[in-house]
Amino acid sequence: MVKPSRHRRDWAYIENDNNARPHRALGRHTPREAYEARIKARPSKPGVFVEGYRIRHDRVDATGKVTVRYLGRLFHLGIGRAYKGRRVVVMVAGPQVRILDEEHQLIRELTIDPTKKYQGQG
Repeated sequence: MVKPSRHRRDWAYIENDNNARPHRALGRHTPREAYEARIKARPSKPGVFVEGYRIRHDRVDATGKVTVRYLGRLFHLGIGRAYKGRRVVVMVAGPQVRILDEEHQLIRELTIDPTKKYQGQG
């Protein structure tokens, strides 16, 4: 019989600990049950731009882009070199992004495509 590697035994322990074994500190729930019961931040309806924007004041870089973080990754949003160096307001709600100029006129509105690092002017 082949003895399982330490790595596999560690993962088996972690899986059991998180999914099968209730914890007294969690009200006799498993960590997975406790995590799933928590309220998570998400838009009220998919695809709808909701209140609760993450608002950032930024400056358009020399190549006409602004960078935002979504799903733990940085995405470069093309605005255009005509806006180079200008201050903008970036409003992010999930994958929905709106970019406004200093007078709060809409420059660009888009939905981030997580498969692409650069979001062209499309």
